[in-house]
Amino acid sequence: MARLWTLSILVLCGCAMPPGGFGSPNPGARLDAITDTAATGDRSHIKNLIECLDSDDPAVRMLSILTLERLTGQTMGYKFAAPEWDREPAVEAWAQWYRQGHPGADTGGVSAAGGGPDLEGG
Repeated sequence: MARLWTLSILVLCGCAMPPGGFGSPNPGARLDAITDTAATGDRSHIKNLIECLDSDDPAVRMLSILTLERLTGQTMGYKFAAPEWDREPAVEAWAQWYRQGHPGADTGGVSAAGGGPDLEGG
């Protein structure tokens, strides 16, 4: 009986749902988090939205930029369907905007640093 109990616990632990939210490996969970942010207007997730602009999933990128535009009124020229090399300058502009405390859309001359946005300023 003890072996059956142990086996049941192991099986149940193996079937656990992956974490939800912006940090989830599941694009559907990230889309839910983005949709919730758009619906509530919660600006505390702006950093997460900017990070999602680098996603491999075009739906995550599209909803992220639409939500950022809804929350901030700007896109920084970001186009979710553009090739990665073409999106990089806009992603870096968003990261710079965030690091500077959200000063506005005047981000001319920003170049992409590659490897995703450095939102911590390091």
